[in-house]
Amino acid sequence: MPPIETKAGSFIPARNEEEAKAIAFSLALVRQEGNVFWVGATGFEARGERVIIREDEHRSGYECLKCMDKEHHTIEGKEVSVLTCEECKGSGKRPKAGNAELTVKCSDCEGRGFIPCPECKGKGTSTGIIIPDNQKSEPMTGEVVSVGPDAKSYHLGDRVMFPSYAGNRSTLTATEKKTGRKEEVRVRIIQDGDVIAQLYGELEMRSFKGTQALYTSE
Repeated sequence: MPPIETKAGSFIPARNEEEAKAIAFSLALVRQEGNVFWVGATGFEARGERVIIREDEHRSGYECLKCMDKEHHTIEGKEVSVLTCEECKGSGKRPKAGNAELTVKCSDCEGRGFIPCPECKGKGTSTGIIIPDNQKSEPMTGEVVSVGPDAKSYHLGDRVMFPSYAGNRSTLTATEKKTGRKEEVRVRIIQDGDVIAQLYGELEMRSFKGTQALYTSE
């Protein structure tokens, strides 16, 4: 059985497939356990008629197909879209030539563990146009990760659309103490009845003009 590689570039041996799955699960900073959604050491479970939704990452439809504009770091005073360095697997170090027991700073990434995306040169978009965060539409889609006992319309794993103003929204960050690795997620806790529709496929914001709530005087 091949070892499990961590995001820090180290390896953990696994004796069989079952143990490999257990190791991979324990390494996940964000994970699902039944009806409880865990972010680091904190679990969330919906109550009443509420559902908890993990919001989708923003997709404008203009993202670079290689890096998808997912991860950003500041290099030489400029924020760029980056990829994990393939040479050092994100550790910032590599074995010294002629002596594999010693490690030296990875020259490809200059010890950072990441490099500017070579496809878009760090701009994050396929067109080369940088879209400021304040001009990006808020995601209004996500996956149901916890269902309250009185919520009857949706189930775990359903992908749904909801109003941008609905419910309570939180940005949560899980941190691995040993390596400092972080993972950020946004969750929305809303009433079951506030969900607009069940969603299939992906929604790119450039092809979606938005919604308008209409009210009557009745």
